[in-house]
Amino acid sequence: MTWIVRLLCLAILLGILYALVPEGPLRAVLCCVMGLVLLVSILRPVGNLLRDHPLTWLNSVMIEDTENLYTDGNRDAVLTEYKGKCNQAIAAYVQEKEGVSRCRVDVLIDDNWDSATFGSLQHVYLYITFGKEKENSPVWIPPIVIGSESKPDYSTAIKEIQAAVSTWLQINEKYVTVFEEGSNG
Repeated sequence: MTWIVRLLCLAILLGILYALVPEGPLRAVLCCVMGLVLLVSILRPVGNLLRDHPLTWLNSVMIEDTENLYTDGNRDAVLTEYKGKCNQAIAAYVQEKEGVSRCRVDVLIDDNWDSATFGSLQHVYLYITFGKEKENSPVWIPPIVIGSESKPDYSTAIKEIQAAVSTWLQINEKYVTVFEEGSNG
């Protein structure tokens, strides 16, 4: 039986039951219960739809078909802007880490518009400069050092930054590569 036929049969059955119940307080309670049963039977297909396909039907209703909206030129501009925003956000996050004075970022994203993973980060390349002064701070004049100065080992800091960025972006750590460009402090 289809949903509409079941709904009509239920409405007829509930109408007959309502007609058979005598006047009084029981009839009012029964009327309320029958209304709830009818309401549940009406909403049951919506519940099945939500259970089987959570919110995917909502996306098809709310999001218009924008596939043909972008020409190839516009698509390249959108991807370039998206990559730039990703680079800026990741660089700002990394520059907040202690000991990092400058950070350049280059991301590889899935640029296949027909892919289910379109726009997802495939790899993140970080080019970090360690030092005491941040890039946005006033010009720093290095002190005069007499004698040899040993270069500090930043391997643990690089691993910590790699782990922090991969956790923050919720991607596998092997997709984040960190390079040390130099140090200014």
